[in-house]
Amino acid sequence: MKAAIIVDTALPLGLIANSAAVLGASLGALHPEIIGEDLADLSGRRHAGITGLPIPILGADKERLRKLVDSAEHDDDIDFIAFNDVAQRCKSYKEYSELLATVPSDTLRYLALLVVGKKQAVNRLTGSLPLAK
Repeated sequence: MKAAIIVDTALPLGLIANSAAVLGASLGALHPEIIGEDLADLSGRRHAGITGLPIPILGADKERLRKLVDSAEHDDDIDFIAFNDVAQRCKSYKEYSELLATVPSDTLRYLALLVVGKKQAVNRLTGSLPLAK
C-alpha cells in the first residue's frame, strides 16, 4: 500500500498545512489498519500510535489537481479523499454537508488530494509530481 498527498502549491503555507492535516486524519479513518499501536518510552510516557505508512506531500497547480481528482475517481486501485474550498471555509461538518449538496462538482476548487492504494496505481498517478516546497 502507498499513499501521497498532493497540494495546490499556490496556497499559503497555513492552508497547505491545514489541508494535509485534514486529509491525514481522514486517511486514518478510511484505513485504520495503517495506525500503529500506542507505545511507551523508557519513562513510561504513552505515545499514541501514528501511521506506519510514509505520506509524501507533493505539489501541483489547481488545474493539475482537478485532473488528478478526476483520474483517482476512475481508478479502481485507488481510494481518494479530496479537500475542497467549500470544506475549507465551513465552520462545521453540518454546514459543509448542507452547502456541498448545493454545489456542482465542476465548480469546486480542490485544495488538496490524498490518494492511497496499490503502489503501482499511486505511482502512475503521482510519479511525475515534485515534492511540495
